[in-house]
Amino acid sequence: MQQTTVTEIDVDTASQVLSIVWGDGETSHYPLEGLRKVCPCVFCRGGHEHMGKRMDPGVLKNKPERDWRISSIKPSGNYAIQINWGDGHNSGLYRFDALRDLWDEFKKLPQ
Repeated sequence: MQQTTVTEIDVDTASQVLSIVWGDGETSHYPLEGLRKVCPCVFCRGGHEHMGKRMDPGVLKNKPERDWRISSIKPSGNYAIQINWGDGHNSGLYRFDALRDLWDEFKKLPQ
């Protein structure tokens, strides 16, 4: 449970990174470009039939195409966050367990 418990979230727009400190002490650093590309909403996923599929950790390695801005981050219960992106998009709920899985899978990729 501590593995998917969030103790801190920080956005560094200058570095284009969202960082999450987890209850087990792990810190994840997600490139904003990658997070925007793996948005879990039905529109970004390409339809209801694609909902629930794992986020592709390889996307976090892609070179950014642009700078992103996060207007706000709102908690959704104790299981997810809703990111309000600077481009107005805000319909994705990023579940903590999915974000942690994404990070754990990313760390396994060849750097």
